[in-house]
Amino acid sequence: MRHEVKEEELLEKKEKNNNNSKEDDEFEVLNSGEVEVVSSTSSYLSLLTSQDRDFLLSPTGTQVKVSDLEGKVIGLYFSANWYLPCQNFTQVLVNAYEQLKICESKFEVVFVSSDEDLEAFNNYRAGMPWLAIPFSDLESKKALNRRFDIEGIPCLIILQTNGRKDDDGILHNGVEMIYRYGVQAFPFSKERLEELEEEERERHESQTLINLLTNHDRDFLLGHHPMPKQVPVGSLTGKTVGLYFSAQWCLPGLDFTPKLISIYHNIKQSLIKDIDGEDFEIVFVSSDTDQSQFDLHFNTMPWLALPFGDPITKYLTKYFDIQGIPSLVILGPDGKTVTKHGRNLINLYKENAYPFTEAKVELLEKKMDEEAKDLPRSEKHIGHRHELTLVSEGSGGGPFICCDCDEQGSGWAYQCIQCGYEVHTNLKMGVTENSSDMEETLIGMGSIGAISRSRSTNSISLQFSIIYRSEYRTVSGVAGPLVILDKDNIVFSWAGIILSWNVKGPKYQEIVNIRLGDGTTRRGQVLEIDGEKAVVQVFEGTSGIDNKYTTVQFTREVLKTPVSMDMLGRIFNGSGKPIDNGPPILPEAFLDISGSSINPSERTYPEEMIQTGISTIDVMNSIARGQKIPLFSAAGLPHNEIAAQICRQAGLVKRLEKSDNLMEDKEEDNFAIVFAAMGVNMETAQFFKRDFEENGSMERVTLFLNLANDPTIERIITPRIALTTAEYLAYECGKHVLVILTDMSSYADALREVSAAREEVPGRRGYPGYMYTDLATIYERAGRIEGRKGSITQIPILTMPNDDITHPTPDLTGYITEGQIYIDRQLHNRQSAIGEGMTRRDHADVSNQLYANYAIGKDVQAMKAVLYLEFLDKFERKFVSQGAYDTRNIFQSLDLAWTLLHIFPRELLHRIPAKTLDQYYSRDATNSDRT
Repeated sequence: MRHEVKEEELLEKKEKNNNNSKEDDEFEVLNSGEVEVVSSTSSYLSLLTSQDRDFLLSPTGTQVKVSDLEGKVIGLYFSANWYLPCQNFTQVLVNAYEQLKICESKFEVVFVSSDEDLEAFNNYRAGMPWLAIPFSDLESKKALNRRFDIEGIPCLIILQTNGRKDDDGILHNGVEMIYRYGVQAFPFSKERLEELEEEERERHESQTLINLLTNHDRDFLLGHHPMPKQVPVGSLTGKTVGLYFSAQWCLPGLDFTPKLISIYHNIKQSLIKDIDGEDFEIVFVSSDTDQSQFDLHFNTMPWLALPFGDPITKYLTKYFDIQGIPSLVILGPDGKTVTKHGRNLINLYKENAYPFTEAKVELLEKKMDEEAKDLPRSEKHIGHRHELTLVSEGSGGGPFICCDCDEQGSGWAYQCIQCGYEVHTNLKMGVTENSSDMEETLIGMGSIGAISRSRSTNSISLQFSIIYRSEYRTVSGVAGPLVILDKDNIVFSWAGIILSWNVKGPKYQEIVNIRLGDGTTRRGQVLEIDGEKAVVQVFEGTSGIDNKYTTVQFTREVLKTPVSMDMLGRIFNGSGKPIDNGPPILPEAFLDISGSSINPSERTYPEEMIQTGISTIDVMNSIARGQKIPLFSAAGLPHNEIAAQICRQAGLVKRLEKSDNLMEDKEEDNFAIVFAAMGVNMETAQFFKRDFEENGSMERVTLFLNLANDPTIERIITPRIALTTAEYLAYECGKHVLVILTDMSSYADALREVSAAREEVPGRRGYPGYMYTDLATIYERAGRIEGRKGSITQIPILTMPNDDITHPTPDLTGYITEGQIYIDRQLHNRQSAIGEGMTRRDHADVSNQLYANYAIGKDVQAMKAVLYLEFLDKFERKFVSQGAYDTRNIFQSLDLAWTLLHIFPRELLHRIPAKTLDQYYSRDATNSDRT
């Protein structure tokens, strides 16, 4: 930063500097008469301190003075344990950090946490060998985020402590530098970055096959019969060469390799008669984990390979910036790089893509566009009931088997987006050749407008409005889980028929099918429409989506999930796809996952009880069918174990007409559980699956698992798919369904991430302002409906960050739901589903007396009142401390409560009516119960 100053001011400031050499800012007089502000070593270090703290935490937890970092290059590492890309980069950064420490380089990393709670912070920091800002210093972390304008994590800000006070001493792209150059980038300055980029440019300009594929110990490649076992690298000079990065363990690689082999042979065959001696070869660059895997994979390939474990492999991976496999890099006859997207070109154009140059690709694209001019974008085929959409290799269609003639085809095809039915474009479609029949057919479509016949041309002209499945082909941006699209203007024609219509654009929440350049398909949902742009959230993540090969097909449908009674006993991922290696679900219906609003006047009052088998819930905080009662937990508490225990033990309670007592409902066919886990780690997911299967509860449970490493956007639809399944089981199949949702805090965090990607104005703690409404659309789907036999009861589980009940997620949940259950035993008592005619006449009185005696026991603990202390000890030991596999129905829990109340004389049980005491207190407690 430079300032124009007068000569008097110069002298005054110079004198001030001489008198105070410890000033943070010094002024240097330039020849031009300007003053340049230069930062001393302490200027950046001051950012790492606060008014109450001048230290950082070491990996062992000791305090390290910030002043000890003087003269070092500092990397501010903004990261969080809950985000998988952060975990991946942390491992890379640890390796680079330890290498630099061995070399005694003056480099230090300071961790700036974005974790939600102290436990997550400590767990994450346990694998970090560097310093950290204390988790409790929230203000310092916020100040650093503002100072460096942190927009996403992981982020590594490089500070040169002896640099200038302007941005010359700051480098924002530390993550990219570490990934790309590793320790070679040290000291991570702009000058060093420029040197590395210049060296990289020089390497690419001087790139040859020899310097790419050889080292001082090896100048050959491995070959197959009839080729020699060792083929000199020099023999490839003048050939077009593909470097194929793949591995035996890579499933996409196993799918792509046979296709590449076929195309390799076709290209070789087409070049046999080439008079110029042009040739094509592929070199396998293995990422296999051992020699046996490499041999197994390489034996299926007809081309060459680098030896397994050759150090050149890692160099090539970094040199060509290979982000994933399989990947195909094409090198020209001169050894220079032609394209890194050879796999996409193979999928799109097969052998026609050779020699993969830009000129060849442009020629193929023009040819395909010419072929498409006279083809309608959608058709009806006489052998299929759904509308077929025109797809091409340019939209990732690739080769296919015609469902009409069973012959293989390629290029353009008509495909059913819903079920994959695909036919050649030259087959007879569902339009008759007779023009009069055609006229009747079109009238029968219910088109709006006029139909006129031209006898001279025997064509029909129509003016009407029709809704078609619209398509976007221009991806203009990707932001987190969101894709921003621009709309194409597409002209349609149809074999002698001229159509003029008003195009209807995509709708809010419409489902889209996204086809990538490699032929894979993903699903998404429209979040926003703005003029000619559409914002789509992608359920399977946006990695691999580009603006050249990706197309988006709008389906005219909202997100629906297949439902069936067969879903009981099955395990699904967060998108509703089976992951238990079982057969596909045969759907009995397809239902909108957003559900339908329940008319309040049709709701019935929750009366009958659902028992969880946990005494402290069933006796003292009972849950009625149709209620929504959340379980508030915190990090480190056993909410997962409690959720699994409820699944094992939960059941129905019903009334017996000829008795004042109640018994368990033995009609187990009428009870089901839908369990949805969101953002859980693999260990927790395995725990739930193992527990349900080993304890026999799986047969009545439908389990949905969204893992922590699954796309965040999937977390938003998981509870809705679970509730849609529950609604079908309850209102169509007559079951009483208990829905357990864990962890709703992960759901709220996913909602916050999507809101940030959409650049919405944040509310409290960055959560969107509409989160109350969004949570209500989930919680309010619990209840009972007049005239329907079944019911839906919800137990959403959420963790309170830092045990903070004022956090937006528990705070809003508490407003919507009907009370809460705290794992810390601060119970909110609700008794609407207990008492005579519901459970047992003594239920409410016993609950009140237990609370009263337990409270008195705590109050007089210091007074050593023997009776109350005896009750206090036994109540906590026998009643509250229930084992994870200790199942009690409501009647066993009430009998145990009476056993404990027998400790007191009858006259001290003031909260229980005399009639109830006459019936239950007079029962003799056994000696075993009294001990």
